Amino acid sequence: MKRSLSVLMVIMSLLCMTFVLAGCGKEADYPNPQEMYAAHAGGQDVKGKTVLVDANKDYTYGQIFSAPTPNLGPTMYINAEGAKADRIKYHDEVVIKITDIRESKFQISFTGSIVE
Repeated sequence: MKRSLSVLMVIMSLLCMTFVLAGCGKEADYPNPQEMYAAHAGGQDVKGKTVLVDANKDYTYGQIFSAPTPNLGPTMYINAEGAKADRIKYHDEVVIKITDIRESKFQISFTGSIVE
């Protein structure tokens, strides 16, 4: 009886951990900035959508990511706003909800707030 109760407790603990871990993690509409750019270039509205960003620079004047676009056109920038944005460091993974898009011949900037 005692052994079966301990086995049951171990199974219950594992189940609880599985549910907790499955709930953790950052989900975003786009898994990376390049796919978000491709959707935007294809005519989709990405405002209000979320993107998972692996910051390739420390927060500097809002900027946390820059890269050439997949078609080697304009340079793509992602800017973060909000109270916690200045804490973003190189290689931090953050989910950004896009609120503004600015385009010119040489660059495209996506600006958004951190989703927690």
